[in-house]
Amino acid sequence: MTQSEDSGQILNVEQLSSPANNAHPLAMRPPLFPNKPPCPRHALPQDSGILSRGRGLMVTGLILALLCSIPACGPSRPRSAYPPPDILGMAETQRHEFIHLFLQGRWCEAQGMFERSVESYKLQDDFCGAAHNHLIAWKLHQYVHLEANHHLAAARKLADTGLSCPALHLPDPAADHPFADEDRLGTRDQDFRRLIDQGAFMTILQRLRSERDPLFASVYGRKAAQAALKQGDMDSAQALLHQTRDLDARQGWIVFLIADWNMLLEVTTDPDRRREIKRRIVLLQERIQPCSL
Repeated sequence: MTQSEDSGQILNVEQLSSPANNAHPLAMRPPLFPNKPPCPRHALPQDSGILSRGRGLMVTGLILALLCSIPACGPSRPRSAYPPPDILGMAETQRHEFIHLFLQGRWCEAQGMFERSVESYKLQDDFCGAAHNHLIAWKLHQYVHLEANHHLAAARKLADTGLSCPALHLPDPAADHPFADEDRLGTRDQDFRRLIDQGAFMTILQRLRSERDPLFASVYGRKAAQAALKQGDMDSAQALLHQTRDLDARQGWIVFLIADWNMLLEVTTDPDRRREIKRRIVLLQERIQPCSL
């Protein structure tokens, strides 16, 4: 192969077709990498229309998003110059927290939460709600055999303010039983009291196991166990008490745990076991933070 042929072979197609080949000697300069194949003029395939349509949809979407965001930049809806304080919406939450703290034995904290809840109800002119708080406090003391008639008196005073409180079921002071009028109890309470009267303790055990309200399950677990003890059904009483104790332990309800173990002490005859239970009761009692509530 001659020198001229060799030079012609290493020139690429663009150099041969460019008018600059005859313009200056530098235009005929060979490439630095003679064995490298020439780069194609179009690295990407011709647009089939899909990319164009995709870009069009993207631009349209951006425009719509911008248009939708324009109203958000405008003036917001008028806001009340005197919005209600947040505390007004916390009365019921504070009530539940009061119950939880009381049952955990944190009575001073419970007292503060109780007072805040009562105040929240009063600020809303809801004296029935405030009276209900006092009724709950009275019931909690009754569960642990503590006198709290001042709460019952306060509930009656608040309920006697000119507005009826149909959901507030205050006990009859002349009745032997705090809830002598069964018609004033809820349907669920009446149903469980009927099962207790029938002695259907295993049915009660199963139903309380699936009860979603732990406070209701705990209270009626002990009520049913007490009824079983009176009827001499020791197996049912122990089963109910152990199930109730497990529930109260999960909730951290020390006040109810003390009641559970006191009842278990009644059905325990082994001296060593009785001594262990008494020691446990003392340790639980030491966890209670006393406070005038």
